Amino acid sequence: MNMNLILDQQTMIENLKEYINKHFSSPSEFAKKYSLDTSNLSNMLSGKRKFTKRLAFELEDKLKLERGYFTRIKDESIKIPFMKINDDNYTLQFDNAYFSIAKAVLVQNTKYDDLFAIHSSIKIDREPLTKSIDKSHILIFDFSQLELINDKIYLIEYLGHLILRKFNTSISGYTTDIPEIYATINDLSKVNVLSRLVYTISVESK
Repeated sequence: MNMNLILDQQTMIENLKEYINKHFSSPSEFAKKYSLDTSNLSNMLSGKRKFTKRLAFELEDKLKLERGYFTRIKDESIKIPFMKINDDNYTLQFDNAYFSIAKAVLVQNTKYDDLFAIHSSIKIDREPLTKSIDKSHILIFDFSQLELINDKIYLIEYLGHLILRKFNTSISGYTTDIPEIYATINDLSKVNVLSRLVYTISVESK
């Protein structure tokens, strides 16, 4: 897995914001100078409009910037280890790769050492939460977030298997998006909470 191929849209947005803040007094001034639609730019900066790699390259050409200026991971980034599931004993193990992401994307008080990522190619029981989790997204978990909060998704160990479930405080148990197929887990004594899902990230490849 070549991590240089992973491009996070939010990182590109942060790179564009950084460029605008450094060279202009406002996004509208930037848009006016380069004949850009102010509304489209605003939606792109807020994430309402997708900032694609193609748009990033077009902007780089217009601004006469080197190729990859907006898509590259800057120095202010962290590397989150990818984990996979050991099929022999159903435990997590390092997958010999890292996911790079800009610090600005994460909540400021996040303890980066407690984070780990699971790639979309790893089979980790996503089907029960198919409405909550996109199959193509990278999942980032936090080992330190073990407090049970309503409607949050957790990676848990249950009956010897690692599964994803959503906690429901009204029933004090774990549920899924497809209750007619996957049973609710009410016996918390049989559950070992490993981490909480804190980010889902869509990525693009070159």
